[in-house]
Amino acid sequence: HWVCCLQFSPDGQTLVSGSDDRTVKLWDVSTGQLLRSFSGHRYWVMAVAFNADGTIVASGSEDQTVKFWEVSTGKLLNTLSGYSNSVLSVAWSPDGQMLASSSADYTASLWDPNTGQHLKRFSGHTHWVWSIAFSPDGTLLASGSDDHTTKLWTVNSGSWCRTFEGSTHWALSIAFSPDG
Repeated sequence: HWVCCLQFSPDGQTLVSGSDDRTVKLWDVSTGQLLRSFSGHRYWVMAVAFNADGTIVASGSEDQTVKFWEVSTGKLLNTLSGYSNSVLSVAWSPDGQMLASSSADYTASLWDPNTGQHLKRFSGHTHWVWSIAFSPDGTLLASGSDDHTTKLWTVNSGSWCRTFEGSTHWALSIAFSPDG
């Protein structure tokens, strides 16, 4: 099946993948060996992300959920729901205290990964939000959309800061430079 998303662990030793076979898989980078497979999503896994210390993987799916998996045991820790469409991207804040997600429901959200509490919703895109990224200092959130824009948001207040326009195509992937 198609591999939809990938991310290296913080130490670079493990790769996590999400697939249209509805699984999240952990791979040993040096040997290529499959270490663990997580099952529980009902549809394609569209997004995966390790937390800062590599102990938890978040996965987002077309089943409109985000799931948290314990890397060492494969245990499902929590499931977040409340979307009206597919979850397309997930990203941990640099301090690991928040998880951002984006969706085909035209929004992005902030969550407390420890409690599952929904903290904020960012609305303003006019089409699917494919990509989400925290600034290195965790104060800004960027969201990229099918509406050909990338928007910047202030994390603490949830307010819109700026829209980057001019692209003639979808913003499928975004990232901040290491210095922000």
